[in-house]
Amino acid sequence: ALAFGHGSTKTNIAISASDDNTCIIWGLSSGEILHTYLLQDPPQCLAVDPADRAVYVGYGDGSIQVIDFYKKPSLSNPLYDSALQHTPTQPPASDRWRLDSIASPILCLELSYDGTTLLSGHEDGKIRTWNILTKRFFSQLADFSSPVTNLLMLPLAGFPNPPRPKLKLVNVVKPRYESSLDVDDGGGGGGGMGKGSTSTSTTPANYAFSVQFASMLPSSPTGHCSSARSSFQECLTHPSFPTSLLEEGIAELGSLSATPQSNSQNPSIPPSEDPSALRAENARLKFELTAALSRQRKAVAEMLELERMQFEKAEDEAVKRARKKRRRIRRMKREERRRRE
Repeated sequence: ALAFGHGSTKTNIAISASDDNTCIIWGLSSGEILHTYLLQDPPQCLAVDPADRAVYVGYGDGSIQVIDFYKKPSLSNPLYDSALQHTPTQPPASDRWRLDSIASPILCLELSYDGTTLLSGHEDGKIRTWNILTKRFFSQLADFSSPVTNLLMLPLAGFPNPPRPKLKLVNVVKPRYESSLDVDDGGGGGGGMGKGSTSTSTTPANYAFSVQFASMLPSSPTGHCSSARSSFQECLTHPSFPTSLLEEGIAELGSLSATPQSNSQNPSIPPSEDPSALRAENARLKFELTAALSRQRKAVAEMLELERMQFEKAEDEAVKRARKKRRRIRRMKREERRRRE
């Protein structure tokens, strides 16, 4: 059997299962063996977890074996840990799911889109569902008159899928996931937590994901760019106030009727047609507009600087907390070794 991971980077994996009771994890880009698992029986089929964290193996007796890549605590990806690559691992018997009754061989496996339900197709034509959270058989989905050799989970349908503007990835800053912070000092076996075990690791949070538009925003509601764009669409997609809009606003303000006091020296000229008053008003408005734009740029710069300082402070605090946790773990391990000695 052969299966592939869902990644698109150099760390994507390929998984092969053979009749010699081995399951080998390969680096898809390098072709190197990352890890070897020793199985109890010859495998029949494989299914990879949507997050590439585990693989499910179907056997001829109708049972399913779960191989969790992150079973052993490690600060890095266990598949790329040089200390674990050359040591074959045998999955525990507790990770093998069995039916209460005799079942026919499993010919194919398929996972749901959310990774919580596993479907198995059997030689006797039955399709069974397994609950991954409880690690137990859930129900029988169908019963056909011929062997089920292939299963395919259809993608979700019915949701709106409008065209989206293309984005360019700038930077991703994520916290360090330290799965080794799970401390098990109760001696629990089979991958379970012992009585005295405590779990201090949590799901990483506070991800910083920065993107930028690779092109101008679409000017039409349907997302398709058109050659003719209205003034409103131009203002909406422009990075600042367009020059044409500013000039139009200044002209409209200048065309407003001036106060009677502005033309007291030459009452024969109507207020709206006094060239000197219009020039003075335009000059004043331009000065005020320039000052307003300057204040806006300064406020934006100060806001960006404040956000940068807050982000750096949060990153420093996260690093300090991670260091404290590592020191606490090392201290607990030293105390445990002293008690054993």
